[in-house]
Amino acid sequence: MIGLALAPGGVAVARGGSCLALPASDGDWPTGLAAVGTWLAAERPRRGLVRLLVSNSHVRICTVPWPGRHLTTEQQLGWTALQFETAYGDMQGWQTVLDPGVYGQPRVACAMPAALVQQWHALCGRYRLGGGALQPYVVAAWNHWRRLARPGQFWGVAESDRIVWAHRGARGWASIHVAKAALDADNLPGLAVRELRLQDAAQDTALLLHQPGQGAPAAQAAQRWLALSPQQEPASHAMARLAAQP
Repeated sequence: MIGLALAPGGVAVARGGSCLALPASDGDWPTGLAAVGTWLAAERPRRGLVRLLVSNSHVRICTVPWPGRHLTTEQQLGWTALQFETAYGDMQGWQTVLDPGVYGQPRVACAMPAALVQQWHALCGRYRLGGGALQPYVVAAWNHWRRLARPGQFWGVAESDRIVWAHRGARGWASIHVAKAALDADNLPGLAVRELRLQDAAQDTALLLHQPGQGAPAAQAAQRWLALSPQQEPASHAMARLAAQP
C-alpha cells in the first residue's frame, strides 16, 4: 500500500516502512496534488493499492439528521445539500459523500473540492494505480480506532489549524462540528476541557484525542490520547503512515 497525505504543513508519501516529504511551496491543495503528480511521474510505481488522506483544512464535514422514512436519491441529495449550506454557506464546486447510515439515525457527510476529487482520480487512471481511495484524515482516524468507540464519548481530531469535535451517540456520531484553533504539542487537552464546558458536558466525560505526529502530552482525567507512534514527527508524515496501513 502506498500512503499519501495532503496537508498545509507538507505533502508526504509512505511506502515500505519509509516516509518521504514531497516539495510543495505552499499549503493549498492544487500545489500539493501537483507535487504528488510529479512524484508519480518520476517514480512510476508498479500497480498497487494507493490511498490519499486529505487535511481537515481541505474538507467540510457535518452530521445530517435523517428521517425515519425512505427518501429518493434526489431527496437525499437535496436534504444533505441543505445541511451543508446551513453550516458552510455556498457549496458550489464541492463534491459531497454521505455515509450510508440507518434511517432515523444521524449520518456523517463529507465534502471536498470537486476539482481535487477529479484530478486525483485522473492521476490514478494515468498511472494505473489500484484503489485510488480518497479520504478526509479525520475519517481515516475514526476508522483506525473505531473499536474504541462507545456511546457518550467525545472525540477530538486535531490537524493543521482545525479540530473536528464529535460526540458519539447510541448508534454512531450524534453531532460533529469543526473549530479553528492555534495548535501546538500541548494545548489540545486544555482545548478539550473547554469544549466540554461549551457542550455543557460533565468534566469526567470520556474524551479521545488525536493529533498526527504528536506523542501523548499530559492528558487530564478521563482523556485518552491516541497516537500512531511514540515519537514526534511532521503531521504530514504521520498522516501518510496511516494512509499506508491496510
